[in-house]
Amino acid sequence: MLEVRRKCVLGMRISHCATLNNSDRDISLLTGVRSDSRLQTSVACPGCVVGLSRIIDMLCNNMAQAIDHAASRWASAIVAVIPLPCDPRTVTMWARPIGLSTSALRCVCRAADCPPKDSLDFGRLLRAVVRGRRARYWDIKNILDTRDPRTLIRLVRSGGVDVAVRQRSAPSVMQFLRQQRLVLGATNLRAVVRELQSAGFVTIDEVAPPWLDATDRAVLGPSVGNAD
Repeated sequence: MLEVRRKCVLGMRISHCATLNNSDRDISLLTGVRSDSRLQTSVACPGCVVGLSRIIDMLCNNMAQAIDHAASRWASAIVAVIPLPCDPRTVTMWARPIGLSTSALRCVCRAADCPPKDSLDFGRLLRAVVRGRRARYWDIKNILDTRDPRTLIRLVRSGGVDVAVRQRSAPSVMQFLRQQRLVLGATNLRAVVRELQSAGFVTIDEVAPPWLDATDRAVLGPSVGNAD
């Protein structure tokens, strides 16, 4: 009976790991669970022991990483552009459907050190790329709402998708992120990748860019960092 009770307590502590916050107390709790000798004796399957240890190691590493709050808020607003039915040509057209005022959205962009106009262009192009991947041919003229051909040319060049537009074949999301010149900050790009993954808009299966660190690859999946 005592052994069963120990197993239950250990299981509750491990289950609780997924709900912990990024604090020294919680990291210490995870470390204690990982070093608990009962982890080795209370689980019959050796493979389960290894699996639990790896899960706890990953949780410790993730919690030790500081949360980039400004970049995360900005990335959330960027990815929110993708499901919009219409291409937002202005910051106001972007702000309203995602539940923000224009001034609040501008503040989100500035806090992430990315000008609102560049952020808008980046979001519009990202939306065009994701939607274009679902179509047989990439008709960017019908995805982007541009009345002046010069605006379309400027967007295409800043997004580094000139060749893809000529070939009428949308690049992969990771190719776009590598080639575009609107957002160059590694912190913001990491936040976008994570937001895309959590929203289910992309499965990362390409060579990982240099701004994805080891922890990002562990979080985003085992295929990250492998060649095509």
